[in-house]
Amino acid sequence: MIDKIPEDVKFDLVISHSRFGQYPVAQKIAQKLDIPHIWLEHTTPLKQWLDMPQYLDSLVKSNMANTKLFISKDSQRKWHFDDTNSIVIEHGVDTEFFSGYIGGNVVLNVVKDWKNRGEILGYDKWFEIVGDLPYKILGNNPGLSERTKSREELLKAYQTAGVFLNTTVYSPIPCVVLEAMSVGVPVVSTATCAIPEYIEDGVNGFISNDTEYLKEKVHWCLEHPEEAKAIGQKARQTILDKCNLDRYVKKWEEIIRSTVEEFEGW
Repeated sequence: MIDKIPEDVKFDLVISHSRFGQYPVAQKIAQKLDIPHIWLEHTTPLKQWLDMPQYLDSLVKSNMANTKLFISKDSQRKWHFDDTNSIVIEHGVDTEFFSGYIGGNVVLNVVKDWKNRGEILGYDKWFEIVGDLPYKILGNNPGLSERTKSREELLKAYQTAGVFLNTTVYSPIPCVVLEAMSVGVPVVSTATCAIPEYIEDGVNGFISNDTEYLKEKVHWCLEHPEEAKAIGQKARQTILDKCNLDRYVKKWEEIIRSTVEEFEGW
């Protein structure tokens, strides 16, 4: 792969997106071309690694990327990095598009390959909570649901949901949760990974790892649509503040510029 890099193109930077996927190749490319390397980690460490602090510390010391990025404080901490040697850059959300909440009476989830990733994404817990309530699922899940045909179809589903229920167990921060919050859908979610960085229980949504509590709040949202809508609007304000797309683009521009300039000694 490295031998196939075109020699007539001048590269200024290489970016990788996972420690055990793209990072090793990207670092070799950076060394070969003598250019800086930005490593952005989207995932959290495997569960078994969390009980191996020395192993995680060795990964920190061996990471040669010029700039290390994480999508949440939770992920940064679990990888044994901190603010002295890395940067957190939250996701950007198109808040102009993902907006216009109307309301409805169904429990919504947007997910793909759900059954095969059931333990990670809380497949059984989701249906236990929903019970006999009306629900809608979007995403490529053979025998269960189909992927949306357009962004507009996805937006309409958010706009007309009564509540968005997320039951992920080990997903850093599901983008669908952020999209739902941006639209203004009241969200009920497990309190895992980075979700507590976005949702304060009872203020701009409901979070807990207690199944009965989550079930109670799903019912509450459907039975009290106006109060739930007010909570959804607070959720939207959270996304406007934390995931504003202009802020996201500006921060990336600053990170790229500073990484290149520091590498070249400007």
